[in-house]
Amino acid sequence: MLSKKFVGVTLAVGMLAFTSGAAVAALSGSSAFFGGGLTAAKIGNMSYWESSTVSANGYATYASDARNDWQGISNADVDYSNASSESTATIRSYAGNYGLDYAGRIVPYSGGREASTNSTWDMVQIILNDYYMDSYGYSNANRHKTTIHEFGHSLGLVHQDSATDSVMKQGLYTYTNPTSLDVSNIQWKY
Repeated sequence: MLSKKFVGVTLAVGMLAFTSGAAVAALSGSSAFFGGGLTAAKIGNMSYWESSTVSANGYATYASDARNDWQGISNADVDYSNASSESTATIRSYAGNYGLDYAGRIVPYSGGREASTNSTWDMVQIILNDYYMDSYGYSNANRHKTTIHEFGHSLGLVHQDSATDSVMKQGLYTYTNPTSLDVSNIQWKY
């Protein structure tokens, strides 16, 4: 009798795990993006400035790869150009010691003030936290993925569920390029 109850519990747990996994869907179309962001016109002509801290902390190649990856998506108008100065750049990137709260993040601005993800942005700061990544043993591939991920946020992409195949899911993953899901979302919007 005890073994039958044990089998029943095991099956129930297995069914719950299957049901919750089946409910996860990749975000696409408008649900893959913040409610606000940079306008399509700005995405098609983004001026980019990079702090010397990006190179000093070893992220220059990752940042260059990220720009090339997002800009290289066919049938999408994503374009980066070099800004003449930090103050004129639409996208500004930094790397350094920002504590242990995050590996990377973006800070959007509108009218010179921090903006919500549901408003229209004028400028976005990309912040790569080398201290966090060092502290948690990020590999080169993990750092590369984090950089591409943050550039994806600057384009308005939200986090994808961990069950999806996307550079936009959070965590220690080794994606070094946007996936087909990421590409199709960028093509849909831009």
